[in-house]
Amino acid sequence: MRTVVSLTLIATWAAVCVLMSRIHRRLQAKGYRGPVPPVLAWVITLGAVFAAVWWWFQTAAEAGDPHPVGWRFALLVCTVHAALLAVAALVVRVLPVSRRRPAGQRAPRLPFRLIGTLVVVLTTAAVGYLLATDPEHSRPAYGAAIIGFALAYRCFAAVQRVAQEPPGPVRPGSSVVLYMRGFAHESTRFTTYTGYQEVSAGRVLDALNPTAREHVTFERFLEPTARARLGEWRGLGNPTDYLPPVGARREYVDDQRWREAFTALVRPARCVLTHTAPWPNLPYELGVIRDEGAAERLFVLTPPRRRGPVLRLLVWARGQGPVGWDEFVAVARRPDKRLGRAGFEFGADPGSGAVVTFDARGRALVLARGAATPQEYLDPIRTHLERVERRLRHAAEVAGHERAAEGGPERGGATPA
Repeated sequence: MRTVVSLTLIATWAAVCVLMSRIHRRLQAKGYRGPVPPVLAWVITLGAVFAAVWWWFQTAAEAGDPHPVGWRFALLVCTVHAALLAVAALVVRVLPVSRRRPAGQRAPRLPFRLIGTLVVVLTTAAVGYLLATDPEHSRPAYGAAIIGFALAYRCFAAVQRVAQEPPGPVRPGSSVVLYMRGFAHESTRFTTYTGYQEVSAGRVLDALNPTAREHVTFERFLEPTARARLGEWRGLGNPTDYLPPVGARREYVDDQRWREAFTALVRPARCVLTHTAPWPNLPYELGVIRDEGAAERLFVLTPPRRRGPVLRLLVWARGQGPVGWDEFVAVARRPDKRLGRAGFEFGADPGSGAVVTFDARGRALVLARGAATPQEYLDPIRTHLERVERRLRHAAEVAGHERAAEGGPERGGATPA
């Protein structure tokens, strides 16, 4: 009986994590992207569950029940979780769409570092007091530790995001990697990571979070290596952001200026990176890349092959898997009402771990297949860019020599009578 109850509780908690993740995505789609709503949701959930469990064990101890963990205990836990999920879903459903935040760098007013430090101190003191006064009944101490340190983790993660340098003007001669994507897909899973890779990228907090390692976005996966091998990672910022996500230096502009800002980012960019998750403005942005002559600097990356049935099941359950190649191409081929069709020829599905670029006429070229690490994705891109840059420099030198040969003798050979 105890084994059945344990498996039931594990399945319940897994279902709660999946459904809470989906509710959080709906909340983000409405523009609530700050750290406070998910923290409140998890604190309330954990607090309610631990309170219910504590009450159950206290009641069982008073009644002299030697086996409090049974089917009724599992039913209580499932009921509490179901009620909390229903309330969370209802709240998200009735919430109005959040207003877009004004343009400019994000500067939150909450003192996240101070809050996180206070939470760590108070949690440590509370856990120590509970263990010292009643060491035989340590379940409340464990509950307080989980809630407190989870809240502190969120606070210090917010500190890491606030501490990022704001974007400045592109310096002459500097290399810029433009991250082109739809804001709704910023949190879409691209692959998995290891703790060592997170620490090497300076993300110690993510290395301590197993969920963050399982759910790695396109930006988190490539940005550290791209910054070292290709150039500074930049992009437009989501107007609903409360904090800038870790990664690209984002430029936050209003709805009236985003097209000019995007064109200004494409023009000096060494390359433009994106992945197969389409968004409504994709045809327009591809048209800008075509008009700016940047087709050879555009790279579309497909996610690595998902390894293991458990991981594929987890991605499916969360509803956070990347969109396929055919869906991406179908949106990219739509005509934009301002610029018309972008004119790119995407070709057949290149498969997992592919790096796709285009020639000057917009025809697809597959540079790599089966890539699984940032280096395997970015090395073909760098090699291709160096080849294109050498060809353009050679063409510029030839054109300069031709102009000098045509203009020089005419001006220097004639003598006045």
